[in-house]
Amino acid sequence: MLKSSAQNWGWGVKLFHWLSAALVLYLLADGWWMTHLAARAGRLTQYRSHAVLGYNVLLLFALRLAWRGADRATPGIPVGARLREWRAARGTHALLYVLVIAVSITGWLLAGTFREPLAGSLLGVIPVPMLTRDLSLHRPMEEAHAMLSYVLLAVFVLHFAAALRHRFLLRSDVWDRMTWRGRRS
Repeated sequence: MLKSSAQNWGWGVKLFHWLSAALVLYLLADGWWMTHLAARAGRLTQYRSHAVLGYNVLLLFALRLAWRGADRATPGIPVGARLREWRAARGTHALLYVLVIAVSITGWLLAGTFREPLAGSLLGVIPVPMLTRDLSLHRPMEEAHAMLSYVLLAVFVLHFAAALRHRFLLRSDVWDRMTWRGRRS
């Protein structure tokens, strides 16, 4: 089923969820690697490719939000779940959305603060304008982008740990509702 129901997430939500998760996790790892381990000589090229992927992830995330706006159905509270846990899960999801957007925007701002801006395009076609060219913002944007990335990683790990808890300890259907296996009977 393409759209979500009261019992299960639809394929559209699942596709956006897993694609976003994979790309965000890749960008987090890539960002850490290129700022801590990458050779200095090729760093600007690495920053540029990181920025271009980041622009496209922001586009993907905008499409994801549009899809969720159109696909309003939401599976209910899992059997046996406490209301406070469900509310914490909803809050964590909202925080993940806010953090992905904040990390993306600070990265986009940072891209314009290099002597040579990290220009790129969406889907290789639509040029991405720089939000600023103020070089004095480089350090604050770099620090904000890094700090928000670490917070995003922490919340990402919390989210994944909670999903594993539901799957293996609580044996609820939360994991199955977000995979293509569907609900367990």
